[in-house]
Formats: sequence, C-alpha cells, structure tokens
Amino acid sequence: MRGGFTLLEALAVIAVLGIAAALVIPSAGGGDAQGLEAAASILAADLRLARGQAVQTGSEWTLTLDVSGRAWEIVHTGSGNPPPLKNPLAPAAKRDDRYRTELAQFDGLTGGRIELAGASLATSGRSVADVTFMPLGGTGPARTEDTLIWLTSGSGLEVRVIEVRVSWLTGQVWTGPVTMLGGFAQKRGLSPYHLRIANRRRDTMKGTVPFFGQSSEEPARSAQWGQRSFR
Repeated sequence: MRGGFTLLEALAVIAVLGIAAALVIPSAGGGDAQGLEAAASILAADLRLARGQAVQTGSEWTLTLDVSGRAWEIVHTGSGNPPPLKNPLAPAAKRDDRYRTELAQFDGLTGGRIELAGASLATSGRSVADVTFMPLGGTGPARTEDTLIWLTSGSGLEVRVIEVRVSWLTGQVWTGPVTMLGGFAQKRGLSPYHLRIANRRRDTMKGTVPFFGQSSEEPARSAQWGQRSFR
C-alpha cells in the first residue's frame, strides 16, 4: 500500500494549485494587468512541471509554443516511454493523453484576452518556439542562453506585456512585472519599427513572429539597429 505521493505527483499538484490560485486573483479584481500576471503564473507553473518531468524521468521534456493558437504543450522528447501527462484543467472534451494549455479557456476570467506574443533567446535575440529541459533541469548544452517568453494584452497604445524567463543553466523560471509596451520597448532597446509593429491592433499583428525579435517583413530597416540584448 502506498504511503504518500511520488515526486512526480507532488509536482503536478503544485502546478495545478498555482494555476488555480492565479485564476482567483484576476476574477476578483479584473484588469489586463492582473490577467497577464495570472497567465504568466500558469505558464511558469507549466514550465516548472516540464522541468520536473525531465529531472524525475531522467529524459528530455519540451514545452512547445503555439503562438497562433494561443497555447503551449508539454511533450516528452527524450528516450524511454514515461506515462502520458494530462492537464486536469483542460476542458473535458480536450482532456486526452497530452498536456496542452490554451489561453482561450481563460478568456473572460483573466480580465481580457491574453496573447502569446513569442519567444527569443536572451543574448542573441534569435526567435524560438520551444523550451527543452534536460535531465539535470537546465536547457544546456543544446541551449546555452536563457529563454524569454512574452504574453501581452490590450491593443493600440494600451498594450501591456509580461516576460517569463527560463535559466539555461538551472531551468529556474522567473516572471517579471507587467509593463506598458512603450516603456518595455525603450528598456529593451527595440527599434521604432519593432515598436510600431507591436503597437498595432491585435487583429493586424497575428502572424507577426517573433513579436519583439527580428522581423522578416522589413529586414533592411530593422537590421540597422542590430541584434539587441534582452537581458
């Protein structure tokens, strides 16, 4: 007879409790800022869960980003055949043998529509679409730069952004403060072209990936600003 929880089960419970607590805050107070903080807490909890899976199973686990679908998914990408991971907060119709979190299911609960804006590496600025955790917990040696992921809300000149950072060395996850996009762009040293792209309404921004990184739409203009550090 079992006498307690395994580490894997404990990590899953912690992640679920973190998500539930994050949802209570914005539903009580409302507002885009609280919604972003809640969404970032959900993303951070899922990143920590993916890292915990990698350490627990001694195999690689990856959190993949689906920008257009406003979602992310935890998948096993290493050797072996661990049991499937399921998201207990997913809608019943989508609760299959995979762990996928969709921001759409929280629309209305988090004070507004939250967008998954994109991700890049902290030093080189190269855009990425996933974070793979190794058995020791970090993302190295395959990735030796921290990963930055952004969530946004609002439109026009009222766009807010929050940054989630993953350490390449340890896999530790941090969430930053909610910032108006204009101030965030100035702090990060982004070009006026990137700022203009970011300040468009959401319905015209869809498909622009990365949100804050190098754009293929107008490389000549953005290239003169060079690659900026996102640290």
